[in-house]
Amino acid sequence: MTEPAPTNAAPTTNAAPTGVAAAPEPRTGRAVAGRLAVSPSGATGLVRVGAAESVAPRLIRVSFGLDFFSVGSFFEPDDGHSQVGGTLAISGSPVDHLELWLNTRAVSNRNDLTDPTLIQSQGDLTLGIKGFYPVADLANVGLDVQLKFLSGVGESSFDFGSTELRMRALLTSDLMRATEKIPLRLHLNVGFTLDNSSKLVPEGASLTNAERFALGISDFNRFEVGVGVEVPVKYVTPYLEYTVEFPLSYLATPGVVVTSNALRAAQTMPTVSTAIARPAVQRVIPQRITPGIRITAIPKLTLDLAVEIGITPDIGTGVLAVPPYNVLLFASYPLDPFGESDSGGVSGPPITVPVIVPEVVEAAPSGGRLAGVVTNVKDGTPVDGAVVTFDRGLPVATTNAGRFESHDLEPGPVKVTVTKQGFEDGAAEMQVAEGTTTEMKVALKPAIREGTIRGRVLDDAEQPIPDAKIIIEGPTKKTLQASASGAFETKALAGKYSVMVDVPDYFKKAREFDLEAGGSYAGDIVIRKRPAQAVAERKGDRIVVKGQVHFVSGAARLAPDAAALLDGVVDVLVENKDIKRLRIEGHTDNVGSEDTNRELSRARAQAVVDYFVAQGIDPSRLSAEGFGSTRPIAPNLTRRGREQNRRVEFHIVE
Repeated sequence: MTEPAPTNAAPTTNAAPTGVAAAPEPRTGRAVAGRLAVSPSGATGLVRVGAAESVAPRLIRVSFGLDFFSVGSFFEPDDGHSQVGGTLAISGSPVDHLELWLNTRAVSNRNDLTDPTLIQSQGDLTLGIKGFYPVADLANVGLDVQLKFLSGVGESSFDFGSTELRMRALLTSDLMRATEKIPLRLHLNVGFTLDNSSKLVPEGASLTNAERFALGISDFNRFEVGVGVEVPVKYVTPYLEYTVEFPLSYLATPGVVVTSNALRAAQTMPTVSTAIARPAVQRVIPQRITPGIRITAIPKLTLDLAVEIGITPDIGTGVLAVPPYNVLLFASYPLDPFGESDSGGVSGPPITVPVIVPEVVEAAPSGGRLAGVVTNVKDGTPVDGAVVTFDRGLPVATTNAGRFESHDLEPGPVKVTVTKQGFEDGAAEMQVAEGTTTEMKVALKPAIREGTIRGRVLDDAEQPIPDAKIIIEGPTKKTLQASASGAFETKALAGKYSVMVDVPDYFKKAREFDLEAGGSYAGDIVIRKRPAQAVAERKGDRIVVKGQVHFVSGAARLAPDAAALLDGVVDVLVENKDIKRLRIEGHTDNVGSEDTNRELSRARAQAVVDYFVAQGIDPSRLSAEGFGSTRPIAPNLTRRGREQNRRVEFHIVE
C-alpha cells in the first residue's frame, strides 16, 4: 500500500535539495561487526580454511602476507632451520555468488646441513575460482577450484608438468544473520589435492627432506578437511581453525620403530630400488591448529595475526613436513574501482541491491525524480533491499534506512512498483514534475505466513470441557487453555502440527495435520474419562489391553463398547512418541474356512487402524495384519477358548 506525499509539501531536513540527488548510503553486508577478509591465498576465509562467501560485487581486495619460523633439530639432530615466506594476492567478485583470485608466493629457506644452506623458491603462481550460494537463512555452500603453477628447480619459468590441482567443498554458517547477539561464524571444508610437485625433481636427482621441504615437493595426493570458528565482535575477530591432510597411497615401512632422530637418520630418498624408512601414517599426517585474531578497528584495512601450531609428531619421506609453529602476519585492503561500494561486506543475499548509476551525467536536469522511504506496514520499520522499479527508467534499491531515489525521469505520470521477498508487492502512480524531486512513502504488507488453529474439547457425551490444556507442537510451539465453552483458537506459522489435549482424569488425545499459510484447521477433539484402573499399558514390545476388543458378530465393525479400550491405546500412543510403528494383529477361532477367517481378521485389524486414525494418530505409525486362526492362545474345543482366540493384539515394531 502507498501513501503519496503532496507535491507541494515542505521539504524535510534529510531531503535532497530540488534537482540534486541525495548521497547514497553505504552498502553493507550482514556480517558488519566482523568484516570479511581474505586468507593469505587471496580467497575469502581464515588462514587455510575458506569461507562460502566473498566480498561485495565489483569490490577488489589486495592483500600481502608474511610468515616465518626458526627451529632446531627439525630434519636431523642439531640442524638449524628457518623459513621466511611472502605472498601477494588480489581477489574480487565480478558478480554475486562468484569469486576469483590469484597470488604469487616467494619462500626463502635456510638449513645448516643443506648445500647450499640457502634455498629459495620464487614465483609460484596460484589461480582460483569459487562459487557459492545460500541454501538456508543461516548457511551458504560453495565449491572452489585452485591451480598452482610451480617454478622449476633453479629456474624462473614454470614447470607445467608439476601443476597442482585443488578442489574443496565449502560450508559457512553465520548465526549473526539471525541476531547480532550471537556473534559466531562456522566453516567446514572438505577437499582433494592432486599433487604433481614431485615432477620438479630432475631424473636421477637425490634431494634431502630439508631440500624437498624448501621447494614444496610432495609425493602424495591428499584428502583434506578443515574446520574453523570465528567470533566477530567490535573491532576484532578472534578465530580458531584446525586442518588435516591425509596422504593417499602412503605406505609405512614394516617393523619401523618410531624413535625420532634414529628414524630420521634412517630415511633415504625414494627410488624404485631403495626402501624408504617411513613411520606409521598416523604419525606423519600434516595437522595444524591455528589460533588467530583479525583486527578491523582501522577503516577498510584488515590486519591478521595467527600462529599455526604443528601437531604432527614425525616426518615421513615424501610427505611435506609440518614445523612446530609458523607465525603469519597479513593485511588486506579493499579497492572500489567502480565507485559502487563502501564496504567489505558479504556478497550475495542478504545484501542491499546496488543502485544502478548511469554512465553519463548531464550538466542540467532533463526531468524530475522520485524519492522516498519504504517501511513495514506492521510496525513502521524501514525495509532495506527492496527493489523499486518504474515503468520507464532504471530500477533502484532501498538503503539500510529504507530510502531510495530514482534517476532522472521524464515529466508526467509514472507507475511505481516495489518488491521485496517476504512482502506483498506495493504499487502506486506518481506525478513527476520537471526539475523537482517528489517525495513518496511506500508501506509494504508482510506476506501471509500464518494460519489459524481452532477447535473444541468435548467429552464422549459431546459436552464441552472447560479450561482444557492444549499443547501445540510444530513450527510454532505454545500451550493454550480452552475457554469455558471448551473452545480454543490461535495463530501459527505454516507447517506440520500436532495438537494434544491433556485433561486430568481423561485419556490424552492428539490431532496431526498440515497447516497452510492463510489457511485454517478446525475440529472437535472428543476425549473419554479415564477409568480408575488403566485399561491399556506398554509392556516391552507390546501394548496390552485389559479386556477384549469386541466386534459385531461375523463382521469387521467395532462394537459400541470397543471405544473405551481403544481410547486407552490412543492415550499410550500419544504419551509415547518414541513408538514409531504399531502393528495391529487380528485373530479368530477355527470356526469356518481359513480363507474367510484370515480375511475377517485382517478387516477387523484395519477397522482398529481406522479408529486410531480418526482419533488423530498419524497413519504412518500404524499397520494392520490378519492371521485368521493360525495363532491360537487357547484350545478351540470350548466356547471360552474360542472367545479367547477371537482377539486383537498390539505389537510395537520399532
